[in-house]
Amino acid sequence: MLSARRAATQGYAPAALNLATLVFSGTGTERDLIEAHMWATIAMSKFGGANYEDAVRIRTKAMQWLPPAKLEEAHRLVREWQPVKEES
Repeated sequence: MLSARRAATQGYAPAALNLATLVFSGTGTERDLIEAHMWATIAMSKFGGANYEDAVRIRTKAMQWLPPAKLEEAHRLVREWQPVKEES
């Protein structure tokens, strides 16, 4: 879980999709639909094909469960997100 989060925060799309899947399902962490929506949206912006469709499915499912204020929070997190540069 930590390695997926670290790679996702650095902008690695497969890790963002993996993290979205984990936090959506609550596997190894507490379920967080806002975070799942955020990471799925970030993954969508970097993928095409089947991976894009997987990210869309997670994002859509999260959207169905989020009340409007929480959905706006997820959108804000996506707008503000910037990849973290790994320190050497």
